[in-house]
Order: sequence, then structure tokens, then C-alpha cells
Amino acid sequence: MEDAFRNSFLNALKKAILLLNQEELQKKILTTMADGLGEKGIDVKALAGKIDQVAPYCVGSLVAEISMRAVMEDTVNADGALSKKVSDVFLNAIGDDAFDVLIENCNFERAKKQFGEEKVEQIAEELSTGDIYETEEFAQAVESLSKSLHSLTKKWKAQMGRGKLT
Repeated sequence: MEDAFRNSFLNALKKAILLLNQEELQKKILTTMADGLGEKGIDVKALAGKIDQVAPYCVGSLVAEISMRAVMEDTVNADGALSKKVSDVFLNAIGDDAFDVLIENCNFERAKKQFGEEKVEQIAEELSTGDIYETEEFAQAVESLSKSLHSLTKKWKAQMGRGKLT
């Protein structure tokens, strides 16, 4: 049974990443990336020289994102879709800063050399999908975000009928 699921999952991942070959989606990707990369101040010359490194990283990130999303998201319940949309906006707001803090405080390159990339990935998966949820810091972060979202929804409700949320 597990082998059948593995094969089904792998085949579904292959189909998902082949969406990159569709002309309509290529246009959407180019437009979105041009806007986003411009906002991030990406140097075009630097990118042009690193495309062979950047492209597999991006596709790998896509695979990781959609795989975890499939596992974590409640695909039957509308609340799962709402959580995902809010999470996407949240990650856009804080993801880069949080990544910088993680990298500044943990030497991943040294760990990869010492333990191997596969072991580091295993540890990262275990910590990020399990152990972190049991910490006081996780509870504090959830409480902080909950307060922010409550404040935001109150502000939004107050502005209803007067246009967009600002």
C-alpha cells in the first residue's frame, strides 16, 4: 500500500511541475516574477549568471511547498483554504526576515559538511513539523499573530463599506 501511495504521489508531483510547460502559466510566472524580483531589488546580471543554480532551487521549493501543503492542508474543508490564503500573505510579510534570523543563528553549511545534507534535511523536517510546536516560543508567536489578526479584522470591520482594508 505504501509503495502504491509513493508512486501515486511521485506521479502527481511530476504532473504538477510540468505545469511550467504551459504557455499561459509561463506568462503568469514571468509577470509575477518580474514584479516580485523588481521589488526585491534583484540584480538582473547576477540572476542571468546564476540561472542554472536558481531554476532547480525554485522548482525544488515548489515541490516542497506543494507537498507540505497537501499533507498539512485540509483539502475538504473551506477553512483549510482560508488558512492557506492568510498564511501566504503572512509568509510574504515575514518570511525573508525570519529566514535571515534562522540562518544567522544556525550554521547550516557547517552542519551539512559535518552530518551530510540528507541528515540536515531530516533534522529540519523533524524539528519544523513536530518539535517546534511544543515550545513556548511557538505558543508566543501564535498568540502574537492571533492578536494582530484580531486587530486587523476589527479594523477591517470598521472600514467595511468605505473601501479596501488599509
